[in-house]
Amino acid sequence: MIPFLSTQLIFSQNYTVEVQKVLGLYENIITDIEQDIKGFIWVSGSKYLTKYNNQDFVNYSKEDLLLKPQHVAISATSDAQGDIWFFPSNDIIIHILNTKNNKTYTLKEKFPNLPFLESDIINKPYRDQLYNIYISVKNKGLYKYDGKELKLFRKIIEKNDRAISFISTEKYNWYAYNQTIIKQNKDNLFEEIIKTDIEVTELNVFNNEPVLVIHAFANSYDKFTAKYLKGDNSISVFPDLQLQSDNFSDLTFFQKTSTNHYWINEKESLKKIDKNKNVVYTIRKSDYPFGKRFKRFFVDKNDIIWILTETSLYKVILKNKKFKKYLDGFSLKSMFKRDSNLYITTFYHGVKKFISNDKIVQFKNLPENDSFIGTFQEKDTLWITRYSQVLKYNFKTNKIVVYNKTIKPSPKSRDLASIIRHPKTKSIFIGNSFYFTQLDEQEKTVAIAHHLDKYIDEEERSEINVRCLKVYGDSLWIGTAKGLFLMNHQEKITRAYTPKNGFPKDLIIQHIYIENDTTFWLGTQGQGLVKWNRLKNTFTNYTTKEGLSNNNVYGVFKDPYGFLWLPTDYGLNRFAPKTLKNNVFLPDEISHQEFNHLSNFIDKEGTMHLGGLNGLNVFHPKDFLSIENKEFNLLLTNVRTTYEDNTITEDKTISTTDVIELNSNIKNTELEVLLLDFKNNLPLQYQYKITPFHENYVVANKNRITLPRKLEKGNYQLLVKAQSSNGSWSQLKTPIKINNSGSDHYLFKLAILFCIVLLGSGSLFMIQKKRKNNKVAFKTEFKPTEPEPTEPLKIATVPDTKENEWLAHLNTTIIHHLDSNNFSVEFLAEKMEMSERQLQRRVKKNINTTPNRYITEVRLKEAFRLLETKQVSSVKEVSKKVGYTTSEYFSKLFKNKYGKNPSDYL
Repeated sequence: MIPFLSTQLIFSQNYTVEVQKVLGLYENIITDIEQDIKGFIWVSGSKYLTKYNNQDFVNYSKEDLLLKPQHVAISATSDAQGDIWFFPSNDIIIHILNTKNNKTYTLKEKFPNLPFLESDIINKPYRDQLYNIYISVKNKGLYKYDGKELKLFRKIIEKNDRAISFISTEKYNWYAYNQTIIKQNKDNLFEEIIKTDIEVTELNVFNNEPVLVIHAFANSYDKFTAKYLKGDNSISVFPDLQLQSDNFSDLTFFQKTSTNHYWINEKESLKKIDKNKNVVYTIRKSDYPFGKRFKRFFVDKNDIIWILTETSLYKVILKNKKFKKYLDGFSLKSMFKRDSNLYITTFYHGVKKFISNDKIVQFKNLPENDSFIGTFQEKDTLWITRYSQVLKYNFKTNKIVVYNKTIKPSPKSRDLASIIRHPKTKSIFIGNSFYFTQLDEQEKTVAIAHHLDKYIDEEERSEINVRCLKVYGDSLWIGTAKGLFLMNHQEKITRAYTPKNGFPKDLIIQHIYIENDTTFWLGTQGQGLVKWNRLKNTFTNYTTKEGLSNNNVYGVFKDPYGFLWLPTDYGLNRFAPKTLKNNVFLPDEISHQEFNHLSNFIDKEGTMHLGGLNGLNVFHPKDFLSIENKEFNLLLTNVRTTYEDNTITEDKTISTTDVIELNSNIKNTELEVLLLDFKNNLPLQYQYKITPFHENYVVANKNRITLPRKLEKGNYQLLVKAQSSNGSWSQLKTPIKINNSGSDHYLFKLAILFCIVLLGSGSLFMIQKKRKNNKVAFKTEFKPTEPEPTEPLKIATVPDTKENEWLAHLNTTIIHHLDSNNFSVEFLAEKMEMSERQLQRRVKKNINTTPNRYITEVRLKEAFRLLETKQVSSVKEVSKKVGYTTSEYFSKLFKNKYGKNPSDYL
């Protein structure tokens, strides 16, 4: 069963509180909640147990649990093996669910030599932080199960008919029952007996100090107080707080978080306090859907608060609000500061003026309904680009001068963007998706600049794609799709770094951060982050494989603490290049997951302003120095095996200690892994590496890993890691062992090869001739043509050739994975069961192109089919379906091929 989450956001001055109601539980009565040692959440009902992994539920009925009809209100706890101990509230009878084989055992079946009668068990068992189980037994004492054996942990000399509470601090063990407390020195085992006037409810720990929880008054039922266990135990731990429990069987008064804070349960609220007892945050119960129906709370390993009512389960996530968000609903572009005010250009809403007191107004001296892109401001003059023109605005006179373009053909000259003045010659240059342009102040025109012609082939000069202009002393760096160029103080190109001299091919540079004269960081379109050593002309590429959330990097900004901030099409990254640790910020922490090109500004104090599709994010990097990269538990959850006769088996009880066997009878083996990150619905990505088959990690298809069929006979290890959406990486604690006992398909291949050799030179000649015809057919496919019929994409074929069967398989594989953001040549090679080099050679041999270009061709043809058959309703939708993260880039490619914009077909 798949859970549904109903989400409510509450904002306070310093925090965002996200409340999600978990829908889809098996029963509408909830009695208990537990998190096992692996990280799964277990929910108890009146007659059921449910295992929750943040994606779906596994339900265990009363028949599965061997419960009797009269048993109700199940409580549960988990041991060090991950098994679940459960028991009904109206009967002290303990059952144990073995989570490996999903079978239920009685306590006597689990422990045949049980040293006590089950009828002598007092109250329900409980566990400590190490998942040791403790059972109180009448007139005998406290028993402990550590996952291996059950034995007497603490013998009680006097008779006891109340449960024994146990805690451990740095120097002492503490035991409490009835009105007696035993303080035991860990070193010499010396014991001190302490008597109380009121019966002990429980022992707890606050700041490593033992705390006694008792009723506030002798006759009180739901009001409790916590006191220090010292010489005088009358000292209240929380003098200003009143502990509350609405259900005596669920005595959860206060719980510690992983950051040494504590959550305190009061009648009207939950309060988060620090170790000095200062209230950090208050959750007023009446402000949330659970309200007065609040029953109990539970804080899990990742500080998520789970709240139970009689009928509902809620997940509460408290996020420190470090981002300030403005201009909700506006898509933003470039920014500049003048007279302490920040000016921001927008799409279709002119220019916004951000006043220092957080007040934002419309700058009415420029057209209010226009889209402005790039800006360059000097003294009283503002130069500003829009799709069709450049405007010159004077702040003192409010005069506007319009500069029109003279570029032809006009369809390739619309989007003027980045604009800058040369620091020495004072010429103004403007970036364009197709050309490098220059403004003529006397003629009031914008024309093509020819400075780069010498270094770019003539047929490529109309697709330079200049997205970045960077002042460098008295020179200018020009970042393009055809390379990186340095223009000196005389407007001469003195350095040209292109694919001809080792610069990476197809690298569209969107932003340049110059760390020093040697080290340049390049934000690119679709190729992630690139570190360029200018002296050695070497390149290091950081993509989603290295932990980035997205490969479309709009900017690179280094803070004083060594982190690189990278706005992308999927969140804001805080990347540490030395350790590869990465934090990813997504809505609702930021205003929108997609940022915009040129939309950034950093003030003198280091405060960053980053704009995107839905507003402005303002923050200072120092506020993020305390971020912890928490690791979540990564588990192997299923192995699905398909045999040659097409029968399928699934093993959901397999563990990483088991060996996966491969042989000639197995057609396909698929593994499912799962990252238990309850803060987010899905992790960013999974990666795997089979050693020694793979040299590098491979991006998985969601959370599924298909083992290659062409593994040679032998033993292998499968390494798996996953990245959550906060950027942290988790690995399988134990590599998965794979044993391939071998098969006869290699002998079969050798026999086929021998037969081919015997065919003789005449047969080889005929095969070569067919290949030539095949090449001609595919070359014809790549010529820009009029739109084709709306049938699903097919490749040109010559009948009865193995190469065309392989090409058909290639084509089908590409179409099947088109909508994957992680789709790449490496991914395709993995699916085709060959190396990247083999794939490149075979594609080149058959269709005389590269895999990248062929993938693009397939994507565009499929996009055209979807558009003409009206299967999509927007450009954004079709671009996403065929695997493009930005509709702008997709539209450019589409128009180049078909001569029309994709929007013309909607």
